[in-house]
Order: sequence, then C-alpha cells, then structure tokens
Amino acid sequence: MFLTGSDDDDVVSYIGSTIQGTLRDPSYLAAHAAPVGRFRLGLIDPDCVLLVDCGTAEVRVGRRSEPGVTGVVAMAGETALAACRGQVDLRAAVASGQIVVDGAGEVLLDLFAERRLANVG
Repeated sequence: MFLTGSDDDDVVSYIGSTIQGTLRDPSYLAAHAAPVGRFRLGLIDPDCVLLVDCGTAEVRVGRRSEPGVTGVVAMAGETALAACRGQVDLRAAVASGQIVVDGAGEVLLDLFAERRLANVG
C-alpha cells in the first residue's frame, strides 16, 4: 500500500488511525505509562500535518502552527507508513536525518515503535 497524492483523508486513514489505535489500546495502556502531550506529525509527500493529542487519544489533520504542541516529528509519508508496519529502524532513521524529532517528539516516536502498529494496514 502506497500513499499517493495529497489527500489528507488517506493520511489520517493509513497513519493517523494506527497511532490513535495504539493510544486507545487497553493492552498498550496497561503495559505503559499513558503518553502525555500534544504532538505535530509533519508529513512530506503527501504534504500534511497530523495533530496527535495523547490526552484525548485523538489524531486529526492539524496546522503547522498548532497551539500547545509539546513536540514535533517530521518525515516522508512513505517513511511513516513503513514505520507503522515495523519496517523502519527508527533510531537509525533519526540518526540519518530521514526522521526529524524536536521537543518531546520522542514520545510520538515511541508510539511508532509499538509492534501493534505493524499489524494495521
């Protein structure tokens, strides 16, 4: 499955729902401290910004200037999809510059590391 075009609904469907699913998964919540914060996930190709609100377990299309954001993660849409499937070494991708993390964005990156995401899509 490849992301094509710039349809924000596709991005929310393929990537946003996997993150939201983890935030709402009782087994994830039982095994981890509940993540805290509001994060901006900036995607390139398609050009889209997702707001991940850990407090409400909501993921929605956001804006580049979203107020109250505590961390940012930016990457190509294909990299995000591969990360959801467990096909990306996240630490190596950060080290190589494929993924950029700012502020408390490590919390959002940790959600991508969950194996549950690899079972979606």
